[in-house]
Amino acid sequence: MARKEGALKEKQRVVAATDELPGVPAGTKGRILVAYGIAWPRYRVLWENGAESGNVDAKYLTPAKR
Repeated sequence: MARKEGALKEKQRVVAATDELPGVPAGTKGRILVAYGIAWPRYRVLWENGAESGNVDAKYLTPAKR
């Protein structure tokens, strides 16, 4: 199965796009640990503030700029 267009990848750096993730303020940087799901891509993210979030929809994430 082909990866969905615009899908994020494991080990990719991301930034929290909103304040809707518990314990993760908008703008917090993190790294994707696991990417899963076919019809609904979701991610497990380890954040720089020490929090870890699972089942995160891509709408809450923005790719980090280098």
